[in-house]
Amino acid sequence: MTPDPLADLCAELMLHLARLGQSGGYGQRLTQAQWTALRFFARANRFSRTPSAFSSFHATTRGTASQTVKSLVAAGLLERHRSESDGRSLRFELTEAGRTALEEDPLDDLSRALAALPTPRRADLLATLRVLVERV
Repeated sequence: MTPDPLADLCAELMLHLARLGQSGGYGQRLTQAQWTALRFFARANRFSRTPSAFSSFHATTRGTASQTVKSLVAAGLLERHRSESDGRSLRFELTEAGRTALEEDPLDDLSRALAALPTPRRADLLATLRVLVERV
């Protein structure tokens, strides 16, 4: 706890929102890291759909990222493709089951709540969150 009770309350509410945004969905079969990976591969351009790019995005080790990706492949939510240019590098694509799983993304409830806020408030919140990400 800090000497600033308002800052502490904001931090607690942010953690609570984060937990709400990661709970449930897809029969509660995916971990937080798996949801993050599934969203990443759904949004990434074709050159960034690699475990290395995911590890950078998720701020984790390549080994941890590879295990997360491997678990999504085993679950049938991602499929692996070898690079046509060098044959060594791998890229990953969502399967139909992966796209279906994203329809139950637990983060959607939070996104809808944010979308209901007026645009200026969302813009202010985004600016504040970016500052916080840089400072933490």
